[in-house]
Amino acid sequence: MAQDGADDFILTLTHATERDVDLIVVEELQAAAPFVAWMVRKAGWTGVPDAWRVLHSKRRIRNRREIDIHVELDAGAWGPRSVLLIENKVTESEQPEQGESYRAEALALSENGIRAATILTCPEAYAHANSGFGRKFDAVVTFENMASFLRMRAGSMDS
Repeated sequence: MAQDGADDFILTLTHATERDVDLIVVEELQAAAPFVAWMVRKAGWTGVPDAWRVLHSKRRIRNRREIDIHVELDAGAWGPRSVLLIENKVTESEQPEQGESYRAEALALSENGIRAATILTCPEAYAHANSGFGRKFDAVVTFENMASFLRMRAGSMDS
């Protein structure tokens, strides 16, 4: 039986975890071609892939670590088969040799003829406080940049 005001109860989360942010980014990458194209540009590539597949927590080729978000971009008219390897950080410290591990995975993919880029997603404050870690990736995309892009996109859809 509900107590007075129980029907008005709203669950308030006190903070977001890395997995929460992973799933939001995965959802946007899966559902929105403009977001995929934007992330591709952040990786330093041009064009828009014909199709893509998004995987969460994918095992790496040569070790037991996982890639937070793995985006396979199909070639088609766009170019060579490509992969974005995305590491997401909220507040957690870098794991030992984590950035180097992403770089090694990208190199292993390129040795198999697959173009690969590594991206670190994180809050701006994290990027500033951990700039050495960020330099281990091809690109750093802040949560604030993502939020700005999504707001702009949402605003262009309002009519």
